[in-house]
Amino acid sequence: MENYEGELKKEMEYFNKAILEIQLQLSERLIESGASKEDVIALRREMWEDVGHAAGDIDKLGELAQYLQNLNMQTSSYLSEVEEIEKLKRLQDSPYFARVDFREDGYEEVESIYIGKYTLINDEHEILIYDWRSPISSIFYQFELGDVYYNAPVGKISGEVSLKRQYEIKRGKFEYFFDANIEIVDEFLRKLLSQNSSTKMTNIVETIQRDQDIIIRDEKNELLMVQGVAGSGKTSVALHRAAYLMYQGGTSNLSHNNIVIISPNKLFSQYISDVLPELGEENVETLGFEDIFYEIIGGKKTTQNRNEFFEELFTYDSTTEKDLIRSSMEFKGSNTFIIMLKRLIYYYEHNTPFEDIYYNNHYLFHRDFLKNRFLQRSEYISTYGGLKQIENMILEEIRRERRNRIKGLEEFISRYPSHMFEIKEYARMLSIKENAKLVNQIQGFITIDYFKLYYEMFFNKELFYNLAKDLELLENIEEIRCYTVKNLQRETLKYEDALALTFLKIKMGDNNISKDIKQVVIDEAQDYYPIHFEILNLLFPSAKYTILADINQTIEKQATLNFYEEIQKIFHKKTSNLLTMSKSFRSTNEIIEFSSKFIDESIEIESFSRNGLPPEIIYKDNRQKLDEKLIEIIGEYKKAGYESIAILCNSLKEARELYSSLKNPAEIKLIEDTDNNIAGTLIIPVYMAKGLEFDAVVAYEVDEELLYIASTRALHRLSLLDARGEVYDIK
Repeated sequence: MENYEGELKKEMEYFNKAILEIQLQLSERLIESGASKEDVIALRREMWEDVGHAAGDIDKLGELAQYLQNLNMQTSSYLSEVEEIEKLKRLQDSPYFARVDFREDGYEEVESIYIGKYTLINDEHEILIYDWRSPISSIFYQFELGDVYYNAPVGKISGEVSLKRQYEIKRGKFEYFFDANIEIVDEFLRKLLSQNSSTKMTNIVETIQRDQDIIIRDEKNELLMVQGVAGSGKTSVALHRAAYLMYQGGTSNLSHNNIVIISPNKLFSQYISDVLPELGEENVETLGFEDIFYEIIGGKKTTQNRNEFFEELFTYDSTTEKDLIRSSMEFKGSNTFIIMLKRLIYYYEHNTPFEDIYYNNHYLFHRDFLKNRFLQRSEYISTYGGLKQIENMILEEIRRERRNRIKGLEEFISRYPSHMFEIKEYARMLSIKENAKLVNQIQGFITIDYFKLYYEMFFNKELFYNLAKDLELLENIEEIRCYTVKNLQRETLKYEDALALTFLKIKMGDNNISKDIKQVVIDEAQDYYPIHFEILNLLFPSAKYTILADINQTIEKQATLNFYEEIQKIFHKKTSNLLTMSKSFRSTNEIIEFSSKFIDESIEIESFSRNGLPPEIIYKDNRQKLDEKLIEIIGEYKKAGYESIAILCNSLKEARELYSSLKNPAEIKLIEDTDNNIAGTLIIPVYMAKGLEFDAVVAYEVDEELLYIASTRALHRLSLLDARGEVYDIK
């Protein structure tokens, strides 16, 4: 670079200008927030002194409501100021990371665009720093030097970029800058990737790649699907996309309350929990399917979650039992079973045991009338809604009849003045009993017993095969049917049956999840079946969807690219697109080449050029020798400076056994479903480690079907240990 010293001087002047403005705004905000806090405290004190002791006084309720409204407004204002303070503190540590010099077509002036996590504007309305999500910032991520364009609210803006520059600014200290070209940027990224992993996912705004930025900024598609190889940054991109959509949400009223992330497990939810706050956004809600189970089918039965399903699958020694568990999940997750459940609803509607309603010595409704009224309802009214309509119609008629009956009783009572109070009391008692009996009768055919209906589907063999008529079934379907009957008699509801019951209840219209969700992000989607997507589509029918998957990272099932076609058919959105992320940034070349031996070669994996030591496979005669070697390897990894080391096992049962067998487990942590700290050296099942990454990984007697997932968790080092003989067929 010519005249580096001159450029450095200019950069330091701009840096100092930005830092000074940040400090000025920060001091102002701190003063304002202090005053706001005092206002909130004073208002609370005033409210308590004025109306707090008279909360039960009806005359004071209006005054109390006014106090609460003012308090909420002031508290909201204070919290907003606190949020701005946090942003300014982060800017003070690292105000910006990039600059592009841009000249718009038709203008002579070249504008230097400094890009950071958040926007910074001074009192003269000069934009000192542009938010990385702003339209103009996209030219940094998507173009090299030369002709560029970006999409602004007013339309497409074209121009020329004459300079791209990146900065390293840490803890408020300007360390260095470099003019960016592909080779230098790759070297910068390589340096970052060579560092140790962190216990929680961090933001990637400085290193977002062009294909990643296209996904992040996509606003055209109602359904955006991403096929991304392990380590391609799918989850990071999804979170940055959520932050981008919230940034754009000023015009579409999209806030953190309108986005939900469907997460594979609690550990994963904890792992990603820092990214959005780092980007200046409130965290969005994360939901696992077990959360949906609880909301929809309640807690009458203990429900198996996804991790427990995997645990059951991988702890069975019998291949027959494993195959039955797999095939039960395959069947109940399939489109075939969804058709059967829809037919079950039709069966229920046409066999609902309506009864004659008799009141006040005459028939109010005949059962045939009720049934016809129910079946002839609008197609937009659900089963549950239709039954509620019937219930309301009956109760309204009873209320009318009851008024007429009371008039007759009053006429009767007026003839016997001396017994007026006794007769009134007796008449009321009879009326209550009569009404209670009627209500119980109505509830008998209005209330849907979803579990009983689902159980009948499998228990009644004739019904089951009638529902399956003309459908292609698995060869062991009768075994699955009997297996299900047996399972439904137990206290714990199997994961696949919980899915079916959840679908059934929502499809019949009984849904108490009523959230204004506009964007659903589904991560690790390759592990889901059609029934999962059907449930989400029923829960959030108006939402847009971002679905991220890697068909090579399935656990108990096989997946092909047809998986994405199925998703399109289920959601049936007007606009959809499938994008691919084929470059892996996580692991070294050697680990990627090794892990690729365990997957379908039709999926291309491009390695970001970073070299390291080749993975090692170590066989021992027995577990004792294997454990000794494990401790030795952990010591080597620690000596090499690796901070996060994962020992991966097939199941939690095996992880517990290994943990118990180690002589000095004090420095090793056993990770279970509820844990949220993945720092240090730990033992964890493969299925729980999905989506996570570690400096070094030891795959301890991991089955070959799980080795791709296990090996791609490693950033720098990978070892396979086994005492079962030479079990790995690796060429």
